[in-house]
Amino acid sequence: ENHIGYVGNWAVGIEDGHENSVKQILFKEGTVGIIDYAFTSCTGLETIEFKQDVIIGDYAFYGCSSLSSVTIAEEKEVTFVGEWAFTHCTSLTEVNTLIENLKIIPDHAFYNTGITTLTINAEIVDTSAFAYCKSLENIAFNEIAFNENVQINDYAFEGCNNLSNITIADGKKITAIGEGAFSGCGNLSEIDNVIKDVEIIPVKAFYKTGIKQITVSTITTSIESEAFSECNSLTTIIFDFRQGKIIVKGKSFANCSQLNEVRYRNSRDQIELCENWSFGIENDIKYTAIGPFKGEHAIIKKKIMI
Repeated sequence: ENHIGYVGNWAVGIEDGHENSVKQILFKEGTVGIIDYAFTSCTGLETIEFKQDVIIGDYAFYGCSSLSSVTIAEEKEVTFVGEWAFTHCTSLTEVNTLIENLKIIPDHAFYNTGITTLTINAEIVDTSAFAYCKSLENIAFNEIAFNENVQINDYAFEGCNNLSNITIADGKKITAIGEGAFSGCGNLSEIDNVIKDVEIIPVKAFYKTGIKQITVSTITTSIESEAFSECNSLTTIIFDFRQGKIIVKGKSFANCSQLNEVRYRNSRDQIELCENWSFGIENDIKYTAIGPFKGEHAIIKKKIMI
């Protein structure tokens, strides 16, 4: 009836000659999975519905640009989503029911989709999983479902230029961030809750974001090259730790044109600029000790190239 081909209980695609005419698919009772590439580039497909638990393979709905609705029967779930499964599904605005039971959201699974909000239970958001979702505004990392620690891999949210809010539930923490994870998120102005439990802030992690102020905690030991470069709204960096050192790599804050103050506790020696141009701008920077500090709080005005 739906012109859908099956091998056993696996859907394998649309019958020849009907690839562009099928708009709705109600997968039959007993369907356990969608094979890799099954519905790739079925541009006429608008809605799909699953009646039971299902596995979705790699590239299964890749390029289904008209797909706007995925429905899962009550008390049923998607148990696995493959890499690139919904890439370029630009009409798909809601995927929370698809991902709520996933421990890992895989590579490029929802790259360049139309999603606007995300609720994430997963412990790993893999490479470019939600990159270039340009309508995405809000992300909530939900209460503990699988693991209290969350790992965000390389470029996971790169280019999400409308992303403005990230919330993290009590007891949940982001402990690792990959290269370029939030690069190009120009509306993202607040990230302290994202970085507070991260040891290494990697290359271009927050490149060209809209952050205005950041607080770096004791846990962070290194800020890698260009991690915050070209953050043109950033005015203040606070190194809020009482012991230990942090290494600030070359060009970590390059071309942050509004940056004018660095605050620290105890001693400026805790901030190790391993190369010139760690900040990489010509502004005068005011260094302010925020205590505890013996004697008067030090305010040091110095050219940034040190």
